[in-house]
Amino acid sequence: MGLVVDGALAEALKANRSHFNDQFHLARLIRPELDAAAFSGTLAETVQPIVDAVAVANAPALPTVVDALYTAALELVGRRLLGAGAIEPHLDAAWQTVLPKVPGLLAADPVQTISMVSNGVLTVARTPGARPADWIAGLAGIGDALPEVATLATAGKVLAWTCGLAQFRAAALAACRNLPEAIALAILGIAELPSGQSLEGVLGRLESDPWLDPARTAIHHRVVVDRHVSGFRGLGGVFVKIPTVECVGAHILVTDGDHRWWLQADHFGSVLVRATSDAPQPSANGADHPFSIDATGHVHHATVAGSVHIPHCTSVAITPSMLVAVSTLSYSLHVVIAAQS
Repeated sequence: MGLVVDGALAEALKANRSHFNDQFHLARLIRPELDAAAFSGTLAETVQPIVDAVAVANAPALPTVVDALYTAALELVGRRLLGAGAIEPHLDAAWQTVLPKVPGLLAADPVQTISMVSNGVLTVARTPGARPADWIAGLAGIGDALPEVATLATAGKVLAWTCGLAQFRAAALAACRNLPEAIALAILGIAELPSGQSLEGVLGRLESDPWLDPARTAIHHRVVVDRHVSGFRGLGGVFVKIPTVECVGAHILVTDGDHRWWLQADHFGSVLVRATSDAPQPSANGADHPFSIDATGHVHHATVAGSVHIPHCTSVAITPSMLVAVSTLSYSLHVVIAAQS
């Protein structure tokens, strides 16, 4: 037997039965495949614990919160994003893990809170290589400390960066300065600032060093590391042909002949962002950059010991922070960095 809706959620649904029934029937006219049993299961398994948490924190807000949760759940179940058979399982996990941790925010603004959590986890989950499970755990871990909905939005954006969305790096570092210090440190994985250090100092070092691990700022030893990014489209990557890379200022532009992307990469992850048609023209690799590659494909760093070997290179781009190369042996990008060890 499946779970049954009861408690505060059952009472709220009963108190406004005709309203909720009308919502369901309208949704079913739009999506005839909407299954009543599946939706009821979502209410019992996912929505009910959220409502129970709000009932304890702010019972007078229940009617508004239940209406917002019911409306959002109906839409998301109808689109197969939530509930049994959902095409994106991380949304269920976010609702079940994060929303019960923020009953006060739901009471203050249920529509915005639900939207921020739902859109946030979907953005991370739909980014290749990102870590939506870490985003969910991170947001749940600080949920009790979030004072207002605006802080939830900011924290979610910073967490998205630390979970692999490197394109948010600059905005996330700026946003960290608008968070309470304890929340910012928690997101960055810093249990306690070492004596004499400040959050502002950590953020400054992160701005100047994309490969710095904020939780290990005292570690200075580096090694040369080769990361592989993306690959052939038929195997989960984005490229239909072996790509080429080139420098545009301090940035890397990637193309497979049909499409172009900017490579965004740092300690937390690497992502390819589709380039617009008016992207700047490529520039030459700088002579003063710390990385170099010889004719045999061995990559060296000017000040860091060790090397990596990338045979049969066909394309190379070098910036002050990384060397990116392509080999005929793979559709993947070789991103060579000087990482902490």
